[in-house]
Amino acid sequence: MDRLLTASEVAELLSVSERFVREQTRGGRIPHVRIGERYLRYRREAIEEWVRENEAGGGIVKARKHSVSVRTLVRNQAGGAGSPHG
Repeated sequence: MDRLLTASEVAELLSVSERFVREQTRGGRIPHVRIGERYLRYRREAIEEWVRENEAGGGIVKARKHSVSVRTLVRNQAGGAGSPHG
């Protein structure tokens, strides 16, 4: 089994804030693994697949109640305007 990622590492991978990752996780929009009652971790392959699936689906991440633009994630990864890593 590959090493699981922390929220901080997922934020780095997606070029978004750790707060964004935690909010999306709480909302059930980012695939994650619960370890016991306290820890949440992420499989890199699941995160990469999540981005691919949603990018191929027209650029909108479909969520239960909310949508997040994958275009924004990609722009932020490229260091474009509006990056939360100001």
